[in-house]
Amino acid sequence: MASPRTQWEMWTDGARDIVGTGSGSVPDVLDQGPTPTQTSAKTASDAAIKTDWSGMFRNIANIVNDVATETHQTDYMLQVRLRTSELVGAGGQTLLGALADMGFAWRDIARMVGVSVPAIQKWRRGEGLTGENARKLARLVAACEVIPKFNPMITDVALWFEAPIVDEAPVNPIDLWSSGNQQLVFEHARLEVDPLTTMDSFDPNWRETYRSEFETFRAGDGDLSIRMRER
Repeated sequence: MASPRTQWEMWTDGARDIVGTGSGSVPDVLDQGPTPTQTSAKTASDAAIKTDWSGMFRNIANIVNDVATETHQTDYMLQVRLRTSELVGAGGQTLLGALADMGFAWRDIARMVGVSVPAIQKWRRGEGLTGENARKLARLVAACEVIPKFNPMITDVALWFEAPIVDEAPVNPIDLWSSGNQQLVFEHARLEVDPLTTMDSFDPNWRETYRSEFETFRAGDGDLSIRMRER
């Protein structure tokens, strides 16, 4: 028994019927320009057909891209979850040591985990670490291990966390992580989202929030100067 025809096969056969041929690939047929003997009506008709099919191919490409992006995000987060589960029992001293080796300052670790620096110091002595905080530490270590795998350009993950997301605001991935916007950190790391979009998701009013009271201008002598911005 013959297998059911796929939607793509039906589209392909339909395209061949439209252009009047039973052989050759659809793109080859559609890319053939009008011959000198074709009438203007035929030319317009062929152009409309090509437009419809190119639009269909573009829609298919968009769908494939969306599916691939979603799959990639799922794989990304799965790796973080699995690695977190592996690390959670390693102990505070081991997890803090891993973060310190990556270059993180204790104050930044404390911010991202949501505790005080003295609490971090206690954990370094092997004291007072709860299961909840152990998982927070493990998740941060897991993220710092996985992020460079998805973006090989990130070779110093601690420095990357410290760097501002955009030039116009002093907001970095540490701020995103500390405020609970960890998904935005992962999206920013993959560089498939405009950093301005990341900032808009973090704070829709960030442009006004971080708007400088000063502006630069070129004075009469040709040199750059600073003055209060007019309101």
